[in-house]
Amino acid sequence: MGLKLSIPPIAIFIILVVIFNCVISFGKSKWMNLCYIFLSSVLSILGIAGMILIRPVFLARIDKNTNFREFDPEFLTWAIKKFDIYAVLSIIATCIIILFFLLYFLILKKREGFLWSNATSILILLMITNFFIGFVYGIGTINKMFDVAGYIMQLIIAEIFALTIPLVIKRILILKN
Repeated sequence: MGLKLSIPPIAIFIILVVIFNCVISFGKSKWMNLCYIFLSSVLSILGIAGMILIRPVFLARIDKNTNFREFDPEFLTWAIKKFDIYAVLSIIATCIIILFFLLYFLILKKREGFLWSNATSILILLMITNFFIGFVYGIGTINKMFDVAGYIMQLIIAEIFALTIPLVIKRILILKN
């Protein structure tokens, strides 16, 4: 028996939107910049919503699975604790990063310097780092009972989408000039 992988149509659609958004981000025309700002804003809103909603969804699904399977209370405590530890730390880090760049872009209004010039690269590096840290942490939660790692990965994707907020603000500031 081979491994069967099923990707929901909505996931394929979101992947295509992200790829399209990456492609148009290199565009120089006003239309492409506006499309990038619009799509990135939608992805940012989805990211914020995902960061807020993933824990209640996680708890609802683990509760639903508890009704079908006889989960040991220790397992439930372990699974919720594993998710919460990662979620709290990564959401705090994501919010700090977003606030830092927003303050830098909006309050300091510097249009030169290392941080302004390399903000996109730094944010992409932070997105990749977030993905790998979450992936490694998620591997430690893989078990036969319940897929905690899947919810950690969903949180990571939401945080990556939320990290596009500073990129949108930077693009708006560039277009404003």
